[in-house]
Order: sequence, then structure tokens, then C-alpha cells
Amino acid sequence: MVQRAQFTNLLDLRRANNVSIGLSRFTRRGLGTLEIVQAVRTMDVETLSADDLTMVQKLLPTPEERLMLHTHLSSPPKPDAPPLAPAEQFMIEMMQTPDITEMVTASLLNASADHEVTEIVSKLDKCITVCEEIKTSEKLKVLLRSVLELGNLTNYEYSNGARGGAGFRPWMGKEARALGVKVDGLARLRDVKSADGKWSLMSFLVDMVERSRGDVLDLPSDFSLLKQIRHYDMRDMVQQMRSLESTLARLQSHTFSSDPTTAAYVTSSLQPFFARMTALMATLASKTAEFKTAWKTAAKYLGEDLDTYVEFGEPYKKVPEGQREKKQPTHVFIMLELFFRAFEDAVADNLRRKREEARRKRREVEERSWKKRKEESVVVQVEGQTYEAQKEEAVTLFRRFSQRILRNDTVPGDQHVDQEGEVEHVEDELDDGHIVQDADDGGVWVEEEQEEEGYETRWDEEDIEQVVVVG
Repeated sequence: MVQRAQFTNLLDLRRANNVSIGLSRFTRRGLGTLEIVQAVRTMDVETLSADDLTMVQKLLPTPEERLMLHTHLSSPPKPDAPPLAPAEQFMIEMMQTPDITEMVTASLLNASADHEVTEIVSKLDKCITVCEEIKTSEKLKVLLRSVLELGNLTNYEYSNGARGGAGFRPWMGKEARALGVKVDGLARLRDVKSADGKWSLMSFLVDMVERSRGDVLDLPSDFSLLKQIRHYDMRDMVQQMRSLESTLARLQSHTFSSDPTTAAYVTSSLQPFFARMTALMATLASKTAEFKTAWKTAAKYLGEDLDTYVEFGEPYKKVPEGQREKKQPTHVFIMLELFFRAFEDAVADNLRRKREEARRKRREVEERSWKKRKEESVVVQVEGQTYEAQKEEAVTLFRRFSQRILRNDTVPGDQHVDQEGEVEHVEDELDDGHIVQDADDGGVWVEEEQEEEGYETRWDEEDIEQVVVVG
């Protein structure tokens, strides 16, 4: 027994499955064909988002599918034929609405244009800001001048070229000097290394700038936007702008149906949409012109040849074989960002070297001081015994001390009263302390002067436990 087909299928299996899967996106939300058409006519972005409209656009019948469905509808129905499958039924219902393809396109443009235009304008604003900063930054001017001076030093004064070697150019004269630098050469400064490979030309540039204008070292922070705009693809931006323009022009040139429903759609939805899109495109055109002017001025300021760059807004053209492809406007931003990144790395490396050098010198001073103090000793007479301890050991061993305020002008033979009212005699004076004897009980201790004025470290004889007894 042959099982009867449940539906009549006109589309190929893959296309029918794709349409059915796409329809499930709306049926799960309770949206049928009528609800979808109504949302399209009213440009209701709350019901149908840009993603939803993109899906609807994919589900609409192609010209070939329209012809096939029209042929099926015009043919006499077969007796006992099963109903059309959901995919075919959806397409037929959508075809019953005149100009549905253009309506969906207009709704999709309405839902996405604001975001697209805002994104493009935001990117162009950031590019314009960087271009203005390039032209007005006094720090950048100082840094580029330093690069030029360093280049002339290495190429004409420190190289063989200054002595008539391979780098000498007779037609330029002995006093010839470079007049500028190219942005392509800025980032290459880090690739020019010293003989031992520890230093680069960028490191010497940082040293030069630090000695003359230390405030220029933080210049990369003034151009933080470069890290974003260097990733912009101008070709994608131009293609996006042209897509908006062509879609809007196609809708404006289309002749919509004159039936009452479509006429109401044109009046209530389409005409306000055209007015809003015209204003958006005017804003985009104005911002594009502003960027072109700002970029050209900045590129000329940096000495770039504008003929080697693609004009922003021009359609992409494949370069014939053997010809060099023109650079995108973002090439300037990419080279500057690479230069600033290498400059920041060189600043960090130089700071690290200075810290290491300071630590090394400090260790040397400490070692010399330790050796000197190790050779010295403290001698104290207590009850007829002579105690001797090295000062370095005493500082380590006798940390149990009390703080007392003594006069700064104390010298051997002086007598004064401490805070407790006890009379003390200064018996002897050391390099960095005094031997003090109590006037009442004859106790002896060592008091070492501290950095803070008037304070001294006291070592009682009871604390002197690990010293060596001599004599």
C-alpha cells in the first residue's frame, strides 16, 4: 500500500527545509504571515528587528520561484491533491502583497541605517580627531625633529658617508642633510641595532628626547585613539556607505503599486522614511568630506605623497599585475601607532636599565660600606673588662634598644641630665656614637646617633652579650 503524501512540494528539498527552519523563528513567537506583513508595512522595529527582517528577506521567493508558483496557481487543481507545504504556502501569501520585496528592503534599511550611519560617523570622528592632533601637537613636532636630527647624525656625521664613503652623495654636497622623515621609516628605528644588539636607534632617540624634553616621553598617551583606528578598514566603510546610497536610490526610483493599501503605506511609512534617510545621508556626506580634508592636511604635514594613497570614497579597483597597489588612508595611522608602540617600549626598556644600574650602584656602595664598617670595632670598658664588637655585628645583634633625647653638641667630658633626671657623663666619642657612663651607678653603654636629629640608639652593657672579651 502506497502512503499518500501529506503536502504538495514545489521547492527543492534543501530550499524547503531552509524556509521551514526560518519560519520557525516567527511561529515560536506567534507571528504568522499576516503579522509579518503588517509589521513590514508599518516599519515596526519592535516586532521585527533588523535580524528578523534579514531572515524575512531570505524567505521571500526568488524570481524563478515566483514564476513556478504562478504557474502552479494558474494550473487547474488536481482532484484529491494534498495542500501545499508550509514553505510554499508562506511564499504564496507573501506574493499576494504588492511590492513586498521593496517593503521588506525599506523596513530593513530603516531598522539598520541609524546604527550603520552612527558607527561610520563615529569612526570618521575619531580619525578626524587624530588628524587634528597630528597637525597641532607640539610634542609630536619635537619628537619628529629629534628623529630627523638622529637620522642625520647616523647617516652623515657618524657614518662613512660623511667621509666620502659608500653613503656619500656628491650631487647633494658635503653639507647635505635630510629634510624630513617618512612615516614608513619611523617604526623601523627599533630595527636598527647596535653592534652588541642591546641598543636600538629607538633607544638612543628616547635618551635624546629625555635629555632635552622629558615631557615628550608620554606623547603616545596623547594618541591613544590610534590603537582603535589602525584596525579600521576603509574599504569596508566605503562599501557600507555605497550600499546605503544604492539601496536608498533604488527604493526612491521604484514605482509602487497604486492600490489603496500600498498607497497608504507610501504616505504613512515610506515618505517619512525617505526624509529621515536623506538627512542621515547628508550627515554622512558632510562627515566624509570633513575627514577627507583633515586626512589630506595631516598626510601633507607628515610629508606623504597623496598620489600613493587611495582617495577615500573611491570604489575598490583591482590593481593590474606589475603595478603597485595604492595604500589605504589608514596606512598613516598604522605606521604612527607602530612607531608610538616601539617608542613606549624603548621608554620602558630605558627606565628598566636605569633602575638596574641604580640598584647595581647601590649594591656597590652598600658592599663598600659594609666592608669598611666590618673593619671597625666598638670598644667599651665595663667593670674592668674590655669588650670589642664590630659595629656591623653590633647593629645586627643588639636591636633591643631604647630611644633617648640627647643634646646634639655632646662631646667627651660633657655632663648632662637625661629625661629621667639621671646625670650622665660622656666618656668617649665614636665615629657614629658615644660611650656614656651613668654618674650614679657607673653603668656604661653605647649610644649611636640616628638620622633623626636628637635621637640616639642605646646599647646597655646587658645587651652586649655576644661581643668578644679581649685583654
